[in-house]
Amino acid sequence: MRCERCGSAGVRPHPSHPAPWRHEPSICRLRRGGSRRPLDNAGATHVPAKMRQGLFSEAPGRQIEALQMQAEALSPTYLVKLTRSMTVTAPRSTGADPTLATSLRHRLRDETRPAHEALDGCFVGMDDPAGRATYERFLVMNHACHWRLEPMLEQSELATFLPEIAARARRGALSEDLAAMRLTPLEPLAFALPPDLPHAIGAAYVLEGSRLGGRFIHRRFKQLRLSEVWTGLSQRFLALGEEPDFFRAFMTRIDSLTMSPTQSNACVEAAASVFGYFTRTADAVRARDEGVAT
Repeated sequence: MRCERCGSAGVRPHPSHPAPWRHEPSICRLRRGGSRRPLDNAGATHVPAKMRQGLFSEAPGRQIEALQMQAEALSPTYLVKLTRSMTVTAPRSTGADPTLATSLRHRLRDETRPAHEALDGCFVGMDDPAGRATYERFLVMNHACHWRLEPMLEQSELATFLPEIAARARRGALSEDLAAMRLTPLEPLAFALPPDLPHAIGAAYVLEGSRLGGRFIHRRFKQLRLSEVWTGLSQRFLALGEEPDFFRAFMTRIDSLTMSPTQSNACVEAAASVFGYFTRTADAVRARDEGVAT
């Protein structure tokens, strides 16, 4: 049988190769000039023309099947290069509600971002040597909010889902901070939280997530050596943020829950409401302190 490239006679490399066929690139000489011409840099075996046409005339979904059937005719190198060149088409949208496909942790993060950023804006400049008054308001706000929220969570359905929630309370550390720095507590503002699990998870998301922020602030204070600048500085509340990261495990657990759209919405709404409660409390602390100053 003759090679369709150079016309010289030879033996097919494999009995399954149909005619016409081609030599290996190291053997085959082109009719023009007689120079050797490899197929590619890897020196892969040439594929018979009809086989090549058959592979690429198939629909995309059948190319892999065609390669499997004809794998004997292809070198491993060429097979890898060919499969890499194929485009995998993503499945078409089914028209389902995208909210249901989004994990609860992402909804909590994305949909409460405006409320979260509004709260952060109340304490700009706290990690500055001149920001002691801001840090004091930060402590008073957290003291009032934690004394209102933590007992509610401990009596909610979250206590069954997360038995360690009571041991993670930080209101005691806040009371110690206020006493050490001789700060006057604020009477907690009114706040209602249904005791069901979705609402409690939304509130716990805010409280547990605040440990991450507390960790950053604590390390920033150490970097600036504020304990040497601010006399009587107390950081018991912030130091609790340095505990092993519980937040990630907590988010993994709530993602494993099966919630209805109504329950997921309740969880997100509760988190946003708790952020708003912290902000209202921060405003109340500022108003009280400004009133005393005047």
